[in-house]
Amino acid sequence: MLRLLDKLFRALSSFGFVCVVLLFLLLLTWLGTLEQIEFGLYQTQKKYFESLVLIHDAGPWQVKLPFVDGDGFRVPSFPVPLPGVNLLLSLLMVNLFCGGIIRMRKDLARLGILITHLGMVLMLAAGFVKFRFSDDGMIMVGPHETGSHYYSYHDWDVAIRDANATGTVREWVVPGEQWRDLDEGATRRFTNDALPFDLLVTKVFRNCRVVPKGPMFRGDGQVIDGYVVLARAEEKENEQNVPGVYVTLVDKGSGKQHDAILWGLQKYPLTHEAGGKQWFVDLGKRRYELPFAVRLDNFRVEFHPATDTPRTFWSDITKIEDGKEQAQKITMNEPLRHGDYVLFQTNWGPQERPLKGPFYSVFSVVRNPSDQWPKWSCCIIGAGLLLHFSMRLVKYVRAQRSARAREAA
Repeated sequence: MLRLLDKLFRALSSFGFVCVVLLFLLLLTWLGTLEQIEFGLYQTQKKYFESLVLIHDAGPWQVKLPFVDGDGFRVPSFPVPLPGVNLLLSLLMVNLFCGGIIRMRKDLARLGILITHLGMVLMLAAGFVKFRFSDDGMIMVGPHETGSHYYSYHDWDVAIRDANATGTVREWVVPGEQWRDLDEGATRRFTNDALPFDLLVTKVFRNCRVVPKGPMFRGDGQVIDGYVVLARAEEKENEQNVPGVYVTLVDKGSGKQHDAILWGLQKYPLTHEAGGKQWFVDLGKRRYELPFAVRLDNFRVEFHPATDTPRTFWSDITKIEDGKEQAQKITMNEPLRHGDYVLFQTNWGPQERPLKGPFYSVFSVVRNPSDQWPKWSCCIIGAGLLLHFSMRLVKYVRAQRSARAREAA
């Protein structure tokens, strides 16, 4: 058993192993770049860069034989299993740790290389932490308005709350990860002891429209209260997809069922009466709370001369935390950083010509516990390389002096 573990350790820490990993990373970067042209950034990122393993559809290709007239023949597509970038980067970190830190000979001459490897491991660890524990979204703030939460770009949830509650309102959330991959014909039931009814998801559409039922079309689901869902092909850019779900609300006491449609662009939430109360049931983008609030005081934009292209734009905001206010400025290249949060100025409006205020600002929000780790890792890598090459330079200079001294003698 120990011999087997030793062989595994030597294989994972070998130079040949890391070469194979880097070749696969090069291949997946190329394939992912080509895939993005047809399927967009989000789907490509999920398939190639956030997965452990994947199936790549290779082909089809049109093959023309040399010295033979005609169009040749067509090779059909076929599935090719590949490791995902997530798995490859994990293996690369294992290789660096085993081969570049544990297995490396520890002496003064290799101190700089050891420090460099530690910086590279920190860089990979930063990527892992961001992948597992970060989230991002956007917040739109109007003039003199205050925002304290932001919305995800891609994730949708079903939220349930008491319609008559005031002040701080409690929400019961059914995350999209628990129902968005529901198979055709299947159902999924969600229950909570604090709610007088269960939520039964019966049909899911990744992109759809909800329209009044007319005589000239059938729709793609059950007609409820005169409305039906029309399924649409998924958009290339995932932010443009608007999901919809058919749900059934089942009262726990009476067993009475109420069918309904939830849609991402509906103006008002569904109202349901159960347990002597009115309840709101809504499908919306996932909401995250900020540990502080942002108030937009002013927005300004400057254009390149005689063009409609913005040269720069920025927002004067007030950050409010624990009752304390602090004036800040957020520009295109100078975000607001606060703990694990970063706010970037990404858009503004209205942009109609001629420009007329008042303006609103759109900020991208990223919560990343490892936000500063890449900077630290670059400093560590730079220090390690500087130390290593400085020591090599000193060694070379000393060798040259010794050689000249011997020649002079």
